[in-house]
Amino acid sequence: MPRPGAEAVHNKQKYAKPAPFSREKLAAMYDFTGQRAVVKGGTGILGGGLACALSGCGAQVAILGQNLECGRAGVAG
Repeated sequence: MPRPGAEAVHNKQKYAKPAPFSREKLAAMYDFTGQRAVVKGGTGILGGGLACALSGCGAQVAILGQNLECGRAGVAG
């Protein structure tokens, strides 16, 4: 008997699409050098992605969130 939720994980992997933009494409389109940004909810999935995108475009990013470990992992990764 498969574990609960295994089918949902399989479907998610099956239908996953590649990201439409890479960091290089975003950096070529947007230049936030010298700008500062605050991302509320930056330890979550969406906020973490936004924080990574902004920092990849040259911004200094402050991350606000409830999970310190996820915030450290996002900064290190």
